[in-house]
Amino acid sequence: MLFSLHLLSSLWHRTGANVVEGVANGLLLLLLIHMTATMARHDPEGMRRRLVILMIGAGVVFMLGSALTGATSGIGRAVAFGGGPNVFVRIMVWAAIAVVVIANTRGRRRWLILLPALLLFAALSGSRGGITAAAITAAVMALVLISKLRGRHVAATVVLAPAVIWFIWTNDQVQYLLTRRFTWSGIVDSGYGHRETLWLAGWQIFQESPVAGQGMDAFNALAGVSSGFPYPHNVIIEFADDMGIIGISVLTALFMVFVRLVVAHNGKLSASQYGLIAAVVFTLVASLFSGDIYDSRFLWIFMVAVFPLAERPAKLSSKSQVSPKHNIARK
Repeated sequence: MLFSLHLLSSLWHRTGANVVEGVANGLLLLLLIHMTATMARHDPEGMRRRLVILMIGAGVVFMLGSALTGATSGIGRAVAFGGGPNVFVRIMVWAAIAVVVIANTRGRRRWLILLPALLLFAALSGSRGGITAAAITAAVMALVLISKLRGRHVAATVVLAPAVIWFIWTNDQVQYLLTRRFTWSGIVDSGYGHRETLWLAGWQIFQESPVAGQGMDAFNALAGVSSGFPYPHNVIIEFADDMGIIGISVLTALFMVFVRLVVAHNGKLSASQYGLIAAVVFTLVASLFSGDIYDSRFLWIFMVAVFPLAERPAKLSSKSQVSPKHNIARK
């Protein structure tokens, strides 16, 4: 419903909006969501496991691509294959989450050897929003999983976390980026990454038409030239600009259903489901600092993968019972 509504918003777009690209991206996103739900029809847990493996594969490929080519952006921020540092950090953190999921399978602890390198390259991206999102995700998942934590998990964290932090902290480029990107003076000198200006412009666009919004690609049409950016680098503001309170209401309902499902089934979900929930949290928070609606496409794919439409009690494992009346795929 959310993306169908967004496609409809092209009917009241403003002059200068790139509607052709917006509609094409919207249709592709609907196709990706449908494909995810379709692949989960007969084997939801198998689909989730394959998705986790693909997340690791993508992370390793992008990490090696950055390391072997020495590709950087701006002040030496790690990138790969033409994407920006904010895209790069998402791929690194998704892969790190997937490694933790795989490592929770008996006999696969050796996968953890990838974790320090993935976290190092995430730090080398210099993405303030991405690293903040990763920290928030860790805190949220600790609360979600607190009932499942055991002494061995705490002991492993106490032993491994300092070693990983030391491994990352002693990297010269990381220290340079910390000074340039994460100190208060560095943040001020960068003009807060223009986020304050972009968000204020987006808020003003929303206020001009708060009920139904200004139509697809509203920010680009009304503030793209003056701000120098085609979107506000905040997916919620972008939805508000395009679809107003109507769109934000649908978006809020979608997240409320998802949270309700997580709370209702917490403790009965599989490791891959918990991993994809972490990926949802991370991608959502990261989308508040960078990217546009289409850049956030994996947020919706991960949500559908956790609780797919086609998942029925007869098909579920004992660790992943989800009632068929609870689904979010149609949202």
